[in-house]
Amino acid sequence: MLNILIVDPDKTARETEAAMLQALGFEAITAATTQEALTALATTECSLVLTEADEVLAGGGPLFLANLNLCLSGKKPVPVVILGASSSDLPQDVAALRQAGFADV
Repeated sequence: MLNILIVDPDKTARETEAAMLQALGFEAITAATTQEALTALATTECSLVLTEADEVLAGGGPLFLANLNLCLSGKKPVPVVILGASSSDLPQDVAALRQAGFADV
């Protein structure tokens, strides 16, 4: 079974996403904060990370991605899917992701 980590500060969204993934046969692990996500990644093998663009790219976003990159170093690469980015912000978002060390954007 594939483990998918959902990072979203909105409890309702997080629980809804988890229920949908579980109904499809996936194991859903949830985190409300960046710190919870990093802890989950350090202790659980995840196949995919789903997160909100606002969580990743605003405030400490690039720091979250840099820490995520460090947390996963030496482990199997994990795809990160960022949901909800506005097309008008896309060039800035891509630049922030590349600055955090993600080349495949």
